[in-house]
Amino acid sequence: MGGVQRLPNGHTLVCGGSRGYSFEIDEDEKVVWDYSPMTMFRAYRYYPPALVEMELNATEDELLWVNMTSFASDLDTDFDHLVVRENSPFVEVLGLHLLAMYPEGITMDVFDLSVSDGIFEVKRRVLVNVTPVNDPLT
Repeated sequence: MGGVQRLPNGHTLVCGGSRGYSFEIDEDEKVVWDYSPMTMFRAYRYYPPALVEMELNATEDELLWVNMTSFASDLDTDFDHLVVRENSPFVEVLGLHLLAMYPEGITMDVFDLSVSDGIFEVKRRVLVNVTPVNDPLT
């Protein structure tokens, strides 16, 4: 239990798993930071902005297209490794676009985006707020 992650800045993130100890070291093996909360399975390093917020306007039951290319442009990759995990039943992934239908009452969704070139992986969590045009939130 635990793991190691090579970070884009050349540092290394180590998760001690059953010992509950995670730390980041630089190229000279100096500890940048450490944390020891409890037993953990795995640790990942997220860089700001870890949460990207988007504001959309929609009429009731409108289909919205969200181009994911701008979120996936951190790596020089062919985008074949783009993975979108959504926690909403109102979302369908079509290529590099999210097709989202927001029926009445749905005003927010969170999407976890992941881009990998096989060596490094960039992850983003996107919060999409939808304000219905025909029935604004009060």
